[in-house]
Amino acid sequence: MKKYIVILIALFLVMGCSDDDNGNASELNDQFIVDKIYDYNNNLLAEYFYNNNNQLIKFDRIVESQLAATYEFEYEGETVVQIDFESFQMPSFNHSIHLLYNEEGQIIKDEMHHYGSIVETNDYVYNDNGRIQEVVKFSEGITATFTYNYNGTENIEEVIALLPEFDDGGNPTGNTIEVSYEYDYDNGTKPNFGLDQIFQIEPLPGFGTLAVFEKNYSSNNMTKSHSTGTEWIYTYSENGLVETIETIWEGIETEEPILLRISYSEVN
Repeated sequence: MKKYIVILIALFLVMGCSDDDNGNASELNDQFIVDKIYDYNNNLLAEYFYNNNNQLIKFDRIVESQLAATYEFEYEGETVVQIDFESFQMPSFNHSIHLLYNEEGQIIKDEMHHYGSIVETNDYVYNDNGRIQEVVKFSEGITATFTYNYNGTENIEEVIALLPEFDDGGNPTGNTIEVSYEYDYDNGTKPNFGLDQIFQIEPLPGFGTLAVFEKNYSSNNMTKSHSTGTEWIYTYSENGLVETIETIWEGIETEEPILLRISYSEVN
């Protein structure tokens, strides 16, 4: 269980920069939703399912032609109130995320439930422009705070994290350390998964856990993590839809490109 919590905390330890200030969504992108994603060899990695309002209700992750995991989304009206994750390979990782909103429809808190217990919470604080300015994460008695700087763009350009300090034995010292993270973006529009403001999960297969919040909450496609050196290269169709995403790990060569191929379906 402790290993599970460490992984959850790691999701927020490397977080969201922008070279471009073009945060306007493409009108064409709203007409197409992601249908399936394949790898470099055209093996199916993920499949997405939508309701009549073109909102994501489920997506499956596929490993070697076998169903590996699934996310399901529970709605009240048009609002996602719960996300259920089920792993068929590692069921001990199964969990659900409950979302709480304010009267303006903004997500102000989420709770991760694991075997009937709340193992993690995130509280969201908004700035005057209606964008999330701060996240306070609480897990197993440990608190971490993340502050986001947009610098006038629709992308998170800098993250200042106040993280708990641990001794050599992995025990919290009661002190905090300050760490900053920066990311680059292009000016392209992200693939449409019909998730609106939901940013708690990674909809791309094999994309990893790096900067999930920053990538999802920003308007454009993330191209580089300065803290890890990881880069992402996008190709676009003539109409501006993302067709492929290649991941480049700093200092690591692979026999084949780490590549995602995206297919779309037109909305009803």
